[in-house]
Order: sequence, then structure tokens, then C-alpha cells
Amino acid sequence: MPMDVQLLKKRDSFGFGQLKGPSRFWQKEVLHDIMTTCIILHNMIIEIERDLNAPIQDDLEGPTPTIEMTVDENQRFQEFLARHRRIKDKDAHFVLRNALIDHLWENTRG
Repeated sequence: MPMDVQLLKKRDSFGFGQLKGPSRFWQKEVLHDIMTTCIILHNMIIEIERDLNAPIQDDLEGPTPTIEMTVDENQRFQEFLARHRRIKDKDAHFVLRNALIDHLWENTRG
């Protein structure tokens, strides 16, 4: 076996372990390089291990379900307005904000 294939076969013990640990402190460029390397190694492994003589299997699609849709523009517009009102509800905003603050405050006091 060529040397690169032997190295790729050791992937089970290697496990792309560079991504373990406190990677959030790494620079984005370093993480980008590591992820790109992992993707390239993965693709090389797949290419080496695939069976070129295996038959190609086409995915068969199931029957398309029939869906009856009724379009009522007035109803759709009313639903849009109701969603918009819920999003812009200041009272709900303050209740959720205060609940989040209380939750974070309770969980960070240790």
C-alpha cells in the first residue's frame, strides 16, 4: 500500500481529533484550515474505499401525495397580521426578556 493510503487507514484511531477541546479560542483561519483538511481527508478516504465494480442503485421515488389546498387570500392575510402582532407585542417582549434574565441570573449564581 502507498504511504498516503496507510496514513488514511489510521483514521479510526486518529478520528480527526484536532477539533476536540477548547477550539472556540482558536483563530477562524486555523479552524477553516483544519475543517478544509478534514473534508479533503474524508473525500480521499471515500474515494479509496469505494467499490468501482459495485452496481449503481437509483433511488426510486415514492408516489407523490395529492394535497388539496384551498387558498383564501383574506384568511392568509389575517393570519399574517396575527403573526405580525404577536411579533411586535411589547408586553410579551418584556415578559420574555425578564424571564430570560431571571433564568440566567438563577443559573449563573453558583
